[in-house]
Amino acid sequence: MTAPIDREDSGLGALIHKINREDMPLFSQTVKNILDVSNKLDSPLSDLSLVVLKDPSLTAKVLMIANCALYSRNTGKTTTISRAVLQLGYKVVRSICITSLLIEKLANGPQREKVVAEMVKSFHAAIQARAIAINRGDPAVEEIFIATLLYRIGHIAFWSSSGAGVELLAEALRARPEEPSRKIEKEVLGFSLQELSYGLAREWGLGDLLETSLLPHQTTQWSANVLLGHALADGVDRGWQSPKLQKAIANTANFLNRSEEEVTRLVKENTELTVRTAQDYGLSAATELLPAESKPLQDAQEATPVAAPELDAMVQLEILSELNALIKDPKFNLNLFMISLIEGLARGGGLTRVILMILSPDKKTVNARFGVGWKQDAIEQFQISLKPSYPNIFSEVIETKTPTWVNGTRARMTHHLTEEVSASMGTQHFFAAPIIVKRAVIGVICADCGRNHQFLTARKFSCFEFMVNTCNDVLSAVL
Repeated sequence: MTAPIDREDSGLGALIHKINREDMPLFSQTVKNILDVSNKLDSPLSDLSLVVLKDPSLTAKVLMIANCALYSRNTGKTTTISRAVLQLGYKVVRSICITSLLIEKLANGPQREKVVAEMVKSFHAAIQARAIAINRGDPAVEEIFIATLLYRIGHIAFWSSSGAGVELLAEALRARPEEPSRKIEKEVLGFSLQELSYGLAREWGLGDLLETSLLPHQTTQWSANVLLGHALADGVDRGWQSPKLQKAIANTANFLNRSEEEVTRLVKENTELTVRTAQDYGLSAATELLPAESKPLQDAQEATPVAAPELDAMVQLEILSELNALIKDPKFNLNLFMISLIEGLARGGGLTRVILMILSPDKKTVNARFGVGWKQDAIEQFQISLKPSYPNIFSEVIETKTPTWVNGTRARMTHHLTEEVSASMGTQHFFAAPIIVKRAVIGVICADCGRNHQFLTARKFSCFEFMVNTCNDVLSAVL
């Protein structure tokens, strides 16, 4: 029998601290930010958009998943994060974000195969639980999806970490495959990985539903979805004819008040959906790990890597179309509109950074409001004075009401590129344009390619100018 590891170094509390502070700090903090925003009853839709837009990789992933088979609602392609939040809702976008972060941040470590296998199983269980909730008409579909996805977060986090306990437990599980894994975990670690899941769920504030599902003898109608989802995924993993799957199907049929034949068909459909959707999330290992009957059709394609933003006329048209849809919404949200504009300039205009500045009520300063590609602290500190006696490029753009290609190598620009402007922008090469509503300038929008000013081209400036002027016309007609 394998000896348990030193409890002083690897007790449950110590391990939670290590995972939280050393192994998964970025995951835990980003998830907390998303949950904090989405759990506030008075939080505007724009807040979640901005949290997502801070992470370019997450932004690309959310847009890809928003248009995949799992969430597509035949409403046309979703091109901006703002539109995705408005169209799909807080809860769906939150689900996409947490799932994407889990898959992207944790698929590594010395036990990578175990990590990937755990993530595939959890993802499969979440898809099955989501389908059960939809069939029951449950209003908490996305909460159930997330709770099921994170039900084995302790297993995933443990196998993603490093330390003596990881190798010892892996060795013990290999040597005793017929024994219950929870029994072996307690012998080797002094606690089960389900207890670790519960500890992380409480530490990270992942929700009452997940915590209830992890507690023994605390089953509710909602947590039953979670447990059935995992029972079905585990059963499919053992084979379509396995007794475990047949029992899970029977329990699900009773829960849904459906025939076992109907539930079997539902389980197979959602297993196939898992493979297709997992590939969109970048979890292509699902193809190998799920049973052969669940392999995707020949015309299913691997998710293609998202390329760096380039000038794309089609994307520009799609974004302008979404801006038009936002304008027509009876509950028009100016913040969402402006965030969609700067997101569209970045993604459709081939630009790395875009920042929106608003003119102060006394017209003495412009202060940054939103940004894509900018660090939050830089946005919060961004303020440019507009002293008549000491003009700069922003005061000129506001006075002339004309888009400008700021080029620090041109002599006529140098006296407008003050130290304050250069320090705040971090470059002397950028596009700038006024935001105008009914002939009054309310702010300035700037875009650049960071330090790579050679990537600023005449075509990109024309696109920038066209999109900002079009939005100015639309805003003047609506506001």
